[in-house]
Amino acid sequence: MKWVNAVFMSYSNFCIKQSRLFSVLIWMILIVAHPFVFCYALNFPGSLILILLSFLMLAIYVKLARTFVVQSFCVFWGMIVFFSFLNVYHSDLCSISNVVQVLIVFLICTVITNCIGERAFCKQYVYLLTIIVFLGFIGWLSVLMFNYPPLFNYTAQDGRPVAAFLFTVCNTYIPPVPHPIIRYSGIFDEPGTLAFFSMIALCINKLMVKNKTCEVVLLILPIMTFSLAHILTLLLFYLFFYITSIQRLLVFASVVSGLIFLIISQKDISPYNRIYELSLHRLEQDDERGFQGNNRSESTSNAYKLFIENKLLGVGVQYEEEHHGISTNPFTILALYGIVGYLIVQIFFWRILIKSFVSKWKFLNWNCIKCLVILFVNFQQRPFTTNVFTMFSVLLLLSVVETQLNMNYKRNVSLYDRNLL
Repeated sequence: MKWVNAVFMSYSNFCIKQSRLFSVLIWMILIVAHPFVFCYALNFPGSLILILLSFLMLAIYVKLARTFVVQSFCVFWGMIVFFSFLNVYHSDLCSISNVVQVLIVFLICTVITNCIGERAFCKQYVYLLTIIVFLGFIGWLSVLMFNYPPLFNYTAQDGRPVAAFLFTVCNTYIPPVPHPIIRYSGIFDEPGTLAFFSMIALCINKLMVKNKTCEVVLLILPIMTFSLAHILTLLLFYLFFYITSIQRLLVFASVVSGLIFLIISQKDISPYNRIYELSLHRLEQDDERGFQGNNRSESTSNAYKLFIENKLLGVGVQYEEEHHGISTNPFTILALYGIVGYLIVQIFFWRILIKSFVSKWKFLNWNCIKCLVILFVNFQQRPFTTNVFTMFSVLLLLSVVETQLNMNYKRNVSLYDRNLL
C-alpha cells in the first residue's frame, strides 16, 4: 500500500504544480495586452508577447497534459470559419486578428478544463478583480485626500493622455483643483472597462464563488468609476438579487433618493460639485447628444449608418477604421459584421439561453437567467470583440451559467424521481 500512496502523492503534487504553472501562463496572456494598460504605459508590443506566450503554453500543454477534453469545439470553430470568411469577403486582413483571438481563447478554455478546473479558475478571476477594484479605490482615495500630481503620464491606444496614480490610472484627470475627484480605472484602459469586468466578476461570484467580502467590494467600490452604464446594470443587479420584498424596495428607494438629494444640494459647493458633474449632471438634457453623459452619440450614429450599408455581413473592421470611428456602442457588432455576425459573435449566449428554456424550463435556476440578462445588457453598451480578455471573460461567465443550470437540472430531476418512488 505504501507504493500506492507514494504514486498517488506524486501524481497529486504533479497536478498541483501543473495547475499553478498554467494559471500563471494564462494570467500573463490575459493581462499583457488590451484592455490592460501595461503595454501602453510601459510601451511594449503587447499583441506580439500575447501570441508568443500562447505558443509557449500550447507547447507546454502538449508536453505535460494527461487529458485533452475539449468543450464547445464546434462553436469555436464555427466562429473561426466565419471570421475567415469575412477576411475574404471584405478583403479585410483585420479579421485575421479575430481568428487568432478565438484560437487563443479556445486554447485557454481547453487548458482550464483539463489542467485547472472551472471552479478553481473562477476563484482566481473573482479574487484578482476584487484586488484590482480595491487597490484602484485606494488610489482614488489617495488622490482625493492628498491631491498629488500624477506619477507619470502616457498616451492611450486612442491617443488620449492618461495620468497614472497610485494603483490606478485615469483618462479624465482634470489638473489641480482642491481635492480632485477622478474616475478611477485600476489597471484597465478606462473607468467603464473596470466597471464592465467588475460586474462580470460579481455575477461569477454570485453563482459559483459566493465570497461575501468580494461581493461587497465589487458591489460598492466600482461606483466611483462614475460609469452611467455600470450604475444602470448595478441597479438591475440590486433589483434582481436584493429587492426581495416591498420593505426592501422602499428602503432601497429611500437610500437612492437620499443620495440624489445630497448630491444635488452640494452641486454649487466646491469640491463636492465635482461629484455632481460626474453623476447627475451627465443625465441632464443636451440638444446634440440627448443627455450630457452620452459620449457615444456620434459613434452610435456612425455605426448605424455603416450597418445600413450592409445589413447582412457588415462593412468589416478595416473599412470602419479607414472611414469612421464607431468606438463601442449597441450598433458596433452590427456595423462590423452585420446581422449574421451579431448572432455568431454572441453564439455562446444564444446557445445557453435556448438550451435553458427549451430543455430545462421546469428546473430553471433563475439566478442564472438573471445573470444572463445582466450580461446581455452589459455587453450591448460595451460590445468588445477585439481583445482576448473580454472574449474570455464573457465565455467564463456563460460557462459558469451553463454549469449551474446543469447542476440544478440534475439535482431537481433526482429529487423528482425520488418523489415518484
